[in-house]
Amino acid sequence: MKVILTKHAEQRALERNISKDEIFDGLVNPYNLEKRNEKNYCQKYTSRGVIEIVFERKDNNLIVITVYWV
Repeated sequence: MKVILTKHAEQRALERNISKDEIFDGLVNPYNLEKRNEKNYCQKYTSRGVIEIVFERKDNNLIVITVYWV
């Protein structure tokens, strides 16, 4: 399965100082995962706080829409 970050997600991660490693780790090892309005939301504890990653599954890929601090 391939992880693809949209341009929006890349920009928000940069603005919010969230690394791609933190995003990938959150997708692989979330502490919470739920589906709302056809989108998937996962949360991950990091050493700096909790991030939430919004993504969709399409054609065996994970498309990251945005990421932010909770």
